[in-house]
Amino acid sequence: MTKQAIQFQVKPRRQRSGGLMASARLSNDARRHAGGEETAASESVPTVGESQALFAQTLDSISTLDRRLRDVIALVQQIIPDVDGTFDSVLEQTPIRLHDPVQERLRQRAATAVLNGTEWLTSAQVDALAPGADKRSNAHARANRLLGEGRVFAIEQGGRKHYPRYAFDALGTPYGAVREVLQAFGDAPPLRVASWFESTSAALDGRRPRELLDSDPAAVVRAAREHVVGPLHG
Repeated sequence: MTKQAIQFQVKPRRQRSGGLMASARLSNDARRHAGGEETAASESVPTVGESQALFAQTLDSISTLDRRLRDVIALVQQIIPDVDGTFDSVLEQTPIRLHDPVQERLRQRAATAVLNGTEWLTSAQVDALAPGADKRSNAHARANRLLGEGRVFAIEQGGRKHYPRYAFDALGTPYGAVREVLQAFGDAPPLRVASWFESTSAALDGRRPRELLDSDPAAVVRAAREHVVGPLHG
């Protein structure tokens, strides 16, 4: 009985000893793990000396880039001439077109002669020339269509288009010669075309082209082509 009691008392002591040893091992492992984390953290953060070295390298790189950039600028300045100086010399040699009041008055007289030399029609008046105008709902449609087809031309003034009366016959139909004249002039401004129609022409024996649209349209077309490209010799 005494021996068994002694054995019974020894066993729990061994268990307690084993538990203490296990706790000691866990404590040591935890300390080693914590120490490893501190070491890794210390290795990831650069020291003051490393930071200073990195900053010095950055400054050296910036300084090197600045020197190279200055070298490039100096080379470009040697290759490219003095643009400002060259432009100034060209500017000094280029004549300036001054305002000429005499030419201004002549242009004004020419415009007046063109606009006042004949009658001009509005879109509604162009529509009224053709039969059945009272049955058409849009009084501007016909004039816009003829203009888009290149059969007539118009001068715009005050936001409104005006069409020359001489471009239409007695029934309000545009003369075919007007289309051919417009084709000869191409993209010329309408005022230039109107000026030609209103001016006397040596090719028409001193007559105005608009005066012959009904009686001699072929001569008008021929005179327009000669005016644009010069006389044709066959």
